[in-house]
Formats: sequence, structure tokens, C-alpha cells
Amino acid sequence: MTDEEKRRAARALIELRQFWGPPKLPANTPGELGELLARYFERMRGVMADLYVEHFSDQQVQAQLDFYGSETGKAILEKESEITAHFQDRVRELSRELNDEASRHSGALTSWRPFGPQ
Repeated sequence: MTDEEKRRAARALIELRQFWGPPKLPANTPGELGELLARYFERMRGVMADLYVEHFSDQQVQAQLDFYGSETGKAILEKESEITAHFQDRVRELSRELNDEASRHSGALTSWRPFGPQ
């Protein structure tokens, strides 16, 4: 696989895995903001592809493409998406709980230095 072929394969994998996919923006998002975000996400996909080229062998990139292109791989991607959404919901809940708890102990937390004197 040439470097360019590997980069194209990595880009295809990024698209397949939906890393840094097009942002889902509210309908009232100003056009120029949407364009700016689209360019940003396109650059992020390029960065991710470069990292895949740098860190994975040709065979590893192709194996991932083959797997995530299969029915099993597609099913896993769908489940991962669902799991991520549920995880984000739970993290928000835990963050609220932590904030509530921290506010009840604000004096103790403001004097705490986890890494020693500053």
C-alpha cells in the first residue's frame, strides 16, 4: 500500500467509524458558523487520518476497514454509539452529584492541594 493509499484507507476508516463526523447543528445556526464548523471537523478528520497512518500498519488499517465494513462491525459501531450516548447522560448525572456534594464541602475543597504546596 502506498502512503497515499494508506491515507485514503485511513480516511475511509475514519468516515466509517464516524469520527469527527459532520456536526449536527440546530436549524437556526448561522450559515457562516455552520461552514466554519464543517471546515473544523474536516480538519479534525484529516488529523485523525494522519494519526492512523502514523500508528497503524497497512495491514492493521485494512483489517479495521474490513471489520467495521462487515455486518458485525456495523452492529458494534451502532451499539458503541448507543453506549456513548448513555454514558454521556450518566456522566452528566454524576457531575451534578459531584457539584452538589462539593458545594456542601466548599471549605475543605478550597484548601485541598492534591499535589502538595503550590
